[in-house]
Amino acid sequence: MKRPFPLLLMLALLATLACSTKSLYTIKFASEPVSRKGNWRSPVAPFLIISDTQYAVPFTDYDLVYQLGKQRIVLPPVLSTMASKSFYRNAESHFGVPLALDSVLTRSEAIFHLGLFGGDMAEFSCKREAERMFRVLKAHPSLPFIITIGNHDATLHGSFDTAASSTANATDWDLYSFDLWRSVCGPEGGPLTKPGFIRQIFDYYSEVWKFDFKSALDGKGLQPGQRASGVVMNAAGWQLEFDVELSFEEGREAHRQSHLYQRFTHFDLAGKQQPTVFTSLDTTDFGGRPVLCSTTKVAESVASRVVQIGLGGAVSDEQVTWLEERPLAPSVPQFVLSHYLPFQDVNGLDSCDATFGTHCLGARLMSALQGATYIYAHVHQNFKEGVIERPECWTQTCGRGPCPPRLHDDPTCAALGQNPIVRVPSLIDNKSYVVFDGDHFSSQDLLKAGDLKGRAPFESATSTCDQRVHEYVELKALIDCLKASGGKSAPQGCLDQKRIASEVEQLAPQLCQGAAQPWVDRHAADMARFTSSAGEAAPHGAQATAQGVCVGWQPASRWRCILRGLAYDALEQTKLPLADQARLGEALLSAAQPKRLDADQQHR
Repeated sequence: MKRPFPLLLMLALLATLACSTKSLYTIKFASEPVSRKGNWRSPVAPFLIISDTQYAVPFTDYDLVYQLGKQRIVLPPVLSTMASKSFYRNAESHFGVPLALDSVLTRSEAIFHLGLFGGDMAEFSCKREAERMFRVLKAHPSLPFIITIGNHDATLHGSFDTAASSTANATDWDLYSFDLWRSVCGPEGGPLTKPGFIRQIFDYYSEVWKFDFKSALDGKGLQPGQRASGVVMNAAGWQLEFDVELSFEEGREAHRQSHLYQRFTHFDLAGKQQPTVFTSLDTTDFGGRPVLCSTTKVAESVASRVVQIGLGGAVSDEQVTWLEERPLAPSVPQFVLSHYLPFQDVNGLDSCDATFGTHCLGARLMSALQGATYIYAHVHQNFKEGVIERPECWTQTCGRGPCPPRLHDDPTCAALGQNPIVRVPSLIDNKSYVVFDGDHFSSQDLLKAGDLKGRAPFESATSTCDQRVHEYVELKALIDCLKASGGKSAPQGCLDQKRIASEVEQLAPQLCQGAAQPWVDRHAADMARFTSSAGEAAPHGAQATAQGVCVGWQPASRWRCILRGLAYDALEQTKLPLADQARLGEALLSAAQPKRLDADQQHR
């Protein structure tokens, strides 16, 4: 999450205290595709990898708040919109995300029989975000996914440490962030805490993978406040070993009291090939993780008392020990899927995009997962692959106690070992995903959007409200464009930006100058329909309806939910078949927001 500029100098100091250390690992990205031909073949290849959909129910947002001691600083919408690019994404892209995902899966399920999801399914970590995306995945049961947890699936907007005040030894500080979470997600089913997301993963695995977790857990199911391990297997030859713990309550410390460790193994039922192993790391294993990427007590003391935002990744000694107790021969085909790159201080990578506290844990992790291909996401950059090297001179035997604060890093060290590494792009920002054909990894782009060019949300210094109004008007125009071509492509010159600007000029003052109630009253019939059901519960994952989208909204925000409902109406009125609606979603997502480039190093 990008930190807005009003506190830039202070935050730069904090970053220096908390996140600046020498590199211990080096990534060497390849300039040409890397072939694994001749090493091994897996019966589960080919498979695809999708990550960082970061879906938010359209028109959801909030004003950004910082906590300085006991004083709260609220950044007005114009600042939080313009200065925090990953804080604000336009509603058009979110509108297209589940449709685009459904389109990708529809054309993929005839080719692939396995998918990997690299984390950050949700955006603000609200329950309805994940529920909507899981409905899309469940609509394609022939293409089962291994799900990894991202920071946006476990904490408010992937950045707020709602338990940080206890770390700062001042329990009256930073309580605002959990209240903010409940406020943002109130209309969307409430906060999606980490244990809540884990429960949705288990529900998905039960329904799609056909795993019998009740038998593995002695018929008790997942119990809050209790750690449990088990092994389940399905008729297709897949085995899942898991270790799980849910917090006793889904409160402000839930992300620090919950974890999910996963290892999938596919056994060739014909007995002709060796097993293939997929280890899914929990890099949101925050149990022993200080706030703000702190690596020293000084940084923890200063940073945690100033601003509680910016989690970074984490693994625990318990997770690494769990893997060490399940050793694999280096010859076994093994993939390691994680959201954050599971190593600290990686050369060429923003430190807070890696996993902190892993000096010794990283060395142990690499030893426990010999020969593995590491697949990571989170950074919202284009697909790349290469190798990760660990220098020989800082290897040492680490006990089960605390790791030393620093390890020797001599630039003359020889490489102790290499592991293949794959960087997965973001579906929402890079408009692409990754496939593995058994020999090569490669990137696949979403469908092109013809000549559609959605307005980037940072082109003028307007408020969040003005931006949302503009997006609603443009979204309807985009849908009309695609409707004219049956949802497949856009005719030339379809968008009339002057007409869009004129409509915005008429509508924005009605909604953004403190006088939205008359406009809401004029849409009373729509409002009644939009509150008539639980909403967005259509049986097919790609299709959402306008019914129920205003359930739970406070009166001051009802104009937003009405805009959302009217946008869904515009899609329904196209009368396109579901497959064409899905392709329309890809085009919307591609058109609404520019691709993110490699050089973009913003936090996610």
